[in-house]
This record gives sequence, structure tokens and C-alpha cells, in this order.
Amino acid sequence: DVGEDYRENKRVYLPTELLDRHQVDLAQNVEKGPDNNFIALWEELAEESSRGYVEFEDSISHYDSDCRFPVLVSSKLYSGIMDSVRKNNYDCLSKRNYVPEARMMELILETRKILKKRWLYGRVDFWSTIGWAAMLPALPGLKRYQQNVRTGAENISANFPAIFSL
Repeated sequence: DVGEDYRENKRVYLPTELLDRHQVDLAQNVEKGPDNNFIALWEELAEESSRGYVEFEDSISHYDSDCRFPVLVSSKLYSGIMDSVRKNNYDCLSKRNYVPEARMMELILETRKILKKRWLYGRVDFWSTIGWAAMLPALPGLKRYQQNVRTGAENISANFPAIFSL
């Protein structure tokens, strides 16, 4: 997103203080790819984000039970994007990074285990949340069940008891 916003709109969503401190020439990095200064800046922001994700996960019990699962999954997926950026040699300037579908499913199952372990899972209508409805088309093996989303959460949870049963 950083490169796209810069190229198309000349918008920079990186703190000027960090750009200056790390001596990052964003135009040059967009044109030639990320250099060591950009990578250092990116890692600083990633470390700050990671601390935020940990703090968020630690505070998940303070959220309503009906939103814990979808928002924690979302945080895991956004955190997973950082792994993808690293695997792509920090190229978040010329291409969009994403969580591969197999890893996405792993993160969903991991989140379920976290909440079950903490006794925070509860009976939740996951499918009533916008976040889940928006993620369904991207999940592997679930495309054929998109129609079930329209007919009710009971059909979905019946088809995937290993993920959604309590």
C-alpha cells in the first residue's frame, strides 16, 4: 500500500520523523526497491505493530464475546502480512503483500484454540459480522459454501464442525 499510495496519490503514510531518522528516500525506494534504510524503518514499525498485537491479544477478554473471534482473527491476519513482506524481501513498495490461503486457515484455527484455551470462545454467531462475511470469498474450500452464508450460520457451522463446534 505504501508504494501504491505514493505512486498514485503522492501520499506518504509513514512518519516523517522515521523517514528522516532512517534517511529514507521514498521516491528512490519506490523506483529501485527497498534499501537497508527502508528495511530498518519498516522493521521498527513492524516491531511496534507486533507489540500492539500482543497487547491486543492480552486484552481480548475485555471485548464482547460476540466479537472476540473475528477481531482476533483479523489481528492475526494483519500480523501475518508482516511475515509476507519479510518473505518478499520487504517489497511492499511495488506489490501488495497478503497472507497465503493455507496460512490464513492456520491462523483461524490458531485463534480458535487461543480463545478456547482461555475459556473466551462462547456461542457466537460469527457469520453476522462484516469481517467474516468479507473474508469468506478468500478462504480456501469455502467458496462453494458462500450460498450457505446467505441461508444461515447453522449451515456453515454444520459443514465445518472441527473449526466452529464448541
